[in-house]
Amino acid sequence: MTYSGADAQNHSFRMISDIRTVFWVVSEDSSVSGSGLRYLLGDSTKEPDWHNNNDGKLWGNTWGNSNVYDGYTRVNGFEVDGKTTDKPTNLSVISLRTNGDVQGNNFSNDRNAGERTWKGDLGELLIFNEALEDSEIESIEGYLAHKWGLIGSLIPEHPYKTSPPAKEFGESFTFGNGQQLEPFYFEFLQYLPSYRQEDLISRWDFEDTVLEPSGNTKVLDIGPGRNDGFLSGNAHLAAGKFGKALTLDGSGDFLDIPKFRGGYSAENLTFSVWIKLADAGSSEDSDDASIFSTSGSSTNHLRLWYDINANSIGSRTYSLIVGSPVALYNRSSANDGIGIANQWQFLVGVMNKDRRKLYLNGKLVGESTSPTSIISTEGTQARIGSWDEDSGADFEGQID
Repeated sequence: MTYSGADAQNHSFRMISDIRTVFWVVSEDSSVSGSGLRYLLGDSTKEPDWHNNNDGKLWGNTWGNSNVYDGYTRVNGFEVDGKTTDKPTNLSVISLRTNGDVQGNNFSNDRNAGERTWKGDLGELLIFNEALEDSEIESIEGYLAHKWGLIGSLIPEHPYKTSPPAKEFGESFTFGNGQQLEPFYFEFLQYLPSYRQEDLISRWDFEDTVLEPSGNTKVLDIGPGRNDGFLSGNAHLAAGKFGKALTLDGSGDFLDIPKFRGGYSAENLTFSVWIKLADAGSSEDSDDASIFSTSGSSTNHLRLWYDINANSIGSRTYSLIVGSPVALYNRSSANDGIGIANQWQFLVGVMNKDRRKLYLNGKLVGESTSPTSIISTEGTQARIGSWDEDSGADFEGQID
C-alpha cells in the first residue's frame, strides 16, 4: 500500500492499548526523509506514543513514550537505537519489542493534524499484545523477509538469512504458547474520517466488499459498529454520488443487516444519506421507498423512508418513525413535494430525545415531538432499501 502523505490519509483500526511487539515491512518516501512528524503508528486520541523529534529518526525522546524509544528495535535483523536511526527509504523489516504497554489505532496519522501522515509504502503490519522472545522475533523477521523478497537486506548472521522458518506452505505460523499468527488479523480500510467520528455507529460507503464462500457479497460497515450487510435480490453496487452507491430496482432487493450492533437505550440518533429516487411515484402507498429500517413493528422500530402519502394524498416527502409505527405520533414528516426523482438529495433524520427533525440539502424541512424519547436497536435485524413488513415499499434508485 502506497500512502501519498495527504492529510488524514490512513488505515484506522480499533484502539489497541496493550501493544508489546510490532513488525513492519515499510519504507518512507525519500522526498520527506530526514524530517517531518510522520510515525510508524498513529493515535487519533492523544499525542502518539510513537512520536519522533521531527528529525527523520524512527523514534524521538521528547514527546514519545519511553516504552517505545527505549525498547528493543531492529532493522532487517540488526539491533539499532531508534532515536538515532533514520527511517528506511527502501522497503525494510522493522521489529520493535516495547518495554511496556503502549497504544495506537492507525497507520499512520497524528490526530488528523496537517503534514503528520505517512508518506511511503507499507507492505505488512503485525501487532502483538505479548512481548515476544528474541528467537520468535527472528523467526517472524525471517518469515517476512522471505515473503517480501527482502532476504538480501537481512544481516549476514541472521538465522533465517538463507532459508525461511521451517513451515510448510499453508501451515499456520505460531508464536508463544502455540498461538497462531495467520488467523489473527484486522481488516484495514482506507477512508477519510466522518464528522464526529467518535460518535459514529455505522457508515456504509459501499466501496468495500467481500465475496463470501457462500457466494454472497458482503458490504462492509467502516464504522465501529461493524454492521456489515449482504446484498439481497438484484441489489448491486454501481457508480453513485461518491464512488459507488447501493443500486436497487424496487422489487425485493436490499442490503440485509442480520444483527444490528449499536443504539442500546439510545436517546440521540442521526441518520444521514444521499439518495436518488428513480421515480417520485403518484399516490399509491406502494410508491413508498424505505431507506433504512429495523425489522418488525415493535416499540423499538426505526424507519426512514420516502413517504408518498404522509400529510396528504401525493405528499411526495420524507418521514422518520422512532417507536411503534402503529402510533402515528411517532412519525415525523417533512414538507410536501420535496421528493424529486433522478436528482441526488441529501437527507438527514434526527432523534433528540422527544424531538424529531428532518433536513433536506441542509435545510430544516420537518420538526415535531413524540412521547418516545428512548429506543433500543441493539440486536435487531435491519435493512437498507426495504422494510420486512411492507414489500411494496422497496426502494428504487440509489443510496449512497
